[in-house]
Amino acid sequence: MLNDFKQNFKGGARLNRFFVTGSIPFSGQNASRFHIRASAIPQLQTQTLSYDYRGRKSHYPGEKQYPVWSISVLDDNSPGDLWTAFQKWQNALNNHDANTVNNSVLNHQTQTFKSTWTINHMNLNGDEDNPLKKITLFGCWPKAINPINFNMNRPNTLNVFDVVMVYDYINIQNVT
Repeated sequence: MLNDFKQNFKGGARLNRFFVTGSIPFSGQNASRFHIRASAIPQLQTQTLSYDYRGRKSHYPGEKQYPVWSISVLDDNSPGDLWTAFQKWQNALNNHDANTVNNSVLNHQTQTFKSTWTINHMNLNGDEDNPLKKITLFGCWPKAINPINFNMNRPNTLNVFDVVMVYDYINIQNVT
């Protein structure tokens, strides 16, 4: 029985074998790969349209809904740290001091405030060139940058902050 399982099970996918790529507009840096500690493939959901038909409800698929996408990011202390980059991006959407929007954000033709991000789920051996799953999120921007929690009772622990992203639509490679 154990041999049957071993022959039919192809190694499985690991939770920690992934990386995220994208860009952070307005940050002044061309970050492409991020120190994301945790994430999830966003939930996909289709609304249901219900109609009365001969005394019963008939259900049909409606529009797609794309809920927010949350990521946990390692706080980097390099000159182009990610917390600052996300703050600059969100500040361009609506300035903290003046409560105004960056003029380039208002250009709806280019939508420079949005970015495309990709989640790459690697195989058992960590092969980055041939991911098991490749999920691309189009039109991303940060809805919320959660606080960095400081705690002197937790030495030797890296700071992590969460970012809640909004996106327009999703593409899952090899799914049509």
